[in-house]
Amino acid sequence: MPSRRRSWLVALLALLAGLALWGWDDLFTDLGTEHPGLHRMLGGFEFLLLGPGMAVMAFSVSEYLRLAAQALASERERSRQQRLVALGRVAAGLAHEVRNPLHNIRLLVEEGRQTEDPAERAALLQRVDANVRRIDRAVELVYRLARPALAGSDGSHCNLATTVSEAVAAETVACAGRAIIRLADTPPATVACPAEDLRMALDNLLRNATAAAAEVHVAVQRQDAHWEILVRNPGVLPAAVAALGQGDALASAKPDGLGLGLAISRQLIEEVSGELTIAQHGGEVQARIILPAVAA
Repeated sequence: MPSRRRSWLVALLALLAGLALWGWDDLFTDLGTEHPGLHRMLGGFEFLLLGPGMAVMAFSVSEYLRLAAQALASERERSRQQRLVALGRVAAGLAHEVRNPLHNIRLLVEEGRQTEDPAERAALLQRVDANVRRIDRAVELVYRLARPALAGSDGSHCNLATTVSEAVAAETVACAGRAIIRLADTPPATVACPAEDLRMALDNLLRNATAAAAEVHVAVQRQDAHWEILVRNPGVLPAAVAALGQGDALASAKPDGLGLGLAISRQLIEEVSGELTIAQHGGEVQARIILPAVAA
């Protein structure tokens, strides 16, 4: 940039000097001054100054246009790369959200093969169907992230104690002894949230917690007209997650996480007028889900 400015300055000074000499030459001619040597000298200086000045200016303009075109091409390439990265993160995040229900379905199918009781098989099939709905819900929510106007609650309710217990049991099996999940006694309660949505949010929070610590605590308690689910574990919250409520939709609680699960979980809870927060409290990471209570 400084060298280009110097080129423009040199060109401008050369042009001004050439124009000044051209003006003096015309003035001498108008005054009738006959000095052939002076005219030749002024003409030579005009040629030397105006010619290089115009050349430098032309070069500077062409160089400026070249750099502008190069910057535009670089910006387009960077935008394309950002779109590809975003697409890759969404695809990987969707696979991440679908994998857990598929794992549950595989376990349920194996369990169904080992039982002859029709009633037990029917119950297992219902759980398989619930996991299939969770997969469909994950695909729908990824689509919703791209088109938020489609979001909205369908007014469904769920049994809070049952949903939390099922989520804890599923994650206990999934983490294969890597972590212990301690669930406090859960009072009977009904909340204004579809069971599939709450399970998806809880699965994500529990998966993050068990990946970060060997012991996780889960508790449910009443807060005025709301119910609060608290998931806490020892650890340090990544700084990026602190911005989750300030527009960073893809912040992840895991070092290698994509952040899509957390973004989907927050959207699910907010659709039913709830709230999902993750914060550092002393040496613990605490995730809270607050949901509207439904009168019995």
